[in-house]
Amino acid sequence: MPPERPRLEFFLVAESYSVDQETNRLSIFDVLVNIVSSGKVAMLNRVAAICEWIIPTACIDKDYLAMLRVVSPSGKCTEELKLAFTGKASRHRLYLRILGARFETAGRWVFELLLDGEHVASHEVDVQLEQPGILAGEPERWIKPGNPAKH
Repeated sequence: MPPERPRLEFFLVAESYSVDQETNRLSIFDVLVNIVSSGKVAMLNRVAAICEWIIPTACIDKDYLAMLRVVSPSGKCTEELKLAFTGKASRHRLYLRILGARFETAGRWVFELLLDGEHVASHEVDVQLEQPGILAGEPERWIKPGNPAKH
């Protein structure tokens, strides 16, 4: 039987998050699903990968290495972030941040989460580039600059 390990409770990639200091409640904002840009490159000021682990009793006080890989549609790893942590309680939350995230290729990007070198989860994001008149989000929700809104 393999040794016990932390178990992933959830994993999401978003633009931002907030943690209530009194209650430890987590709010996640703008989960990344689709990125649309009018340019040849899509840029986000920041991206956060948020995950929470369930730590079995046998894993308390043991050290682990979480890794976030950002993989382009061609399969090339464009970012790799590592974060060591020690299981100190029954739950352990991690935040991995990327500042100035660049998406230079249209297609499906994959944020891959690993624990001690083993794949645990993925979060996929579709990137569309060179979409004229598009600001962000779902195209039908946006109006090109200079065009009056029609109700």
